[in-house]
Amino acid sequence: MREKIVKVGLFLAVLFWVQGPVYAQDAKGLAPGWFSLDSTVGVVDKKIEEGKSAVEKALFGIKISGFWDVSYHYSFNNPINGADDITGRAFQQDHNEINLDSFKLVVEKDEKDWGVGFRIDANFGRTAEFLREATLWGSKFQTPGVNGGEPSVELQQAFLTTTIPSGKGIQVTGGKFVTLHGAEVIESKDNPNISYSFPFYFAIPLTHTGVRGKYVFTDMIDLTLGVNTGWDNPRDNNNQPSYEGRLGFTFSDKYTLAVAWMAGPEWLTGDARNNQPRDRIGRNRALLDVVAIAKPTSQLTFIFNYDYGTEDQVPVGDGRRDTHWNGLAAYAIYGWTDRFSTAVRGDYISDSTGSRVLHGRLWGLTLTPAYKFTEKLIGRAEYRHEWSSRNFFSKGRTATDKDQGIFALQATYAF
Repeated sequence: MREKIVKVGLFLAVLFWVQGPVYAQDAKGLAPGWFSLDSTVGVVDKKIEEGKSAVEKALFGIKISGFWDVSYHYSFNNPINGADDITGRAFQQDHNEINLDSFKLVVEKDEKDWGVGFRIDANFGRTAEFLREATLWGSKFQTPGVNGGEPSVELQQAFLTTTIPSGKGIQVTGGKFVTLHGAEVIESKDNPNISYSFPFYFAIPLTHTGVRGKYVFTDMIDLTLGVNTGWDNPRDNNNQPSYEGRLGFTFSDKYTLAVAWMAGPEWLTGDARNNQPRDRIGRNRALLDVVAIAKPTSQLTFIFNYDYGTEDQVPVGDGRRDTHWNGLAAYAIYGWTDRFSTAVRGDYISDSTGSRVLHGRLWGLTLTPAYKFTEKLIGRAEYRHEWSSRNFFSKGRTATDKDQGIFALQATYAF
């Protein structure tokens, strides 16, 4: 065990902390840095961009982009149960392992030339496996070790867009797309921290399949309304739609506010995992999500996210109860230089019946420094500590505890 940890540390130390010439500066204007790799990896960055431009030109303006994401996570609770899983996570569950979390490929075209645009996001790797396990593609969810688990590929988004010429134009999107809710996204590299918050995992959906329309009233106010098949359901599970909406306010380039909501009949994830009959009636589930962003200076950013959800008649013990949950996350991100930044996050979730995660409360506190070796290659390290109101986190072979500490390293490369 100790030898394995040492090897992991040496591997990622070389990956993250190899020193390049301090005088190098990339084409986009990053300042010189002690650990800059602009003269080596930066050259590769430019070659890839040149190749992309040639391919996109040959494909009549179809754009190609993506990234890869490699990470390592170590829980100081040292879980050694059958799966060695870190408790309380939907992604990044593997303890003491280096994983290719994501290799993501995006192909898209705007509406400019054809009047119709499209976007396809294909995700490969460990995150794709976890995402598919949370997505109802068939008649039931897939559970690792029970019904074969999921392959390491997921069609995260696939949609068409067009604009209806009414007023300033209503942009219509139809297909499978990511949710309107939350301060974090599925792509870890685009979040302030390596890990995800409890509200991201347990308070909100991840994707929807349906139709939504967006109208921009002014530079300050926009409205999105839509109808879809529910939470993470490309396949309708109860013959009834769910409805979504989002009202966005852009007060200035420094202050924004978004209020999103969703309501409709859903079924409890556990029913599907236990292969119980589909609930044709459904249980009404509702969600309110608020995200506020403030950038008081060019270096400092604050983000606040609140979620409140309810669901009717959730099975609890031998009966059914109405349930509700609250999620809260707050972030502070400071850019010390254009290469080095630090992000701090505090997050919390409570669940009145255990319908989403735990009948109780969970807290987390996370510190994440990040460094840009080039404009496209970023390394991050992280320490996260989590607490629970009851024994919840796996520890050792069979025990559980009320807290756990997790150390993580990550390298991401975007193209």
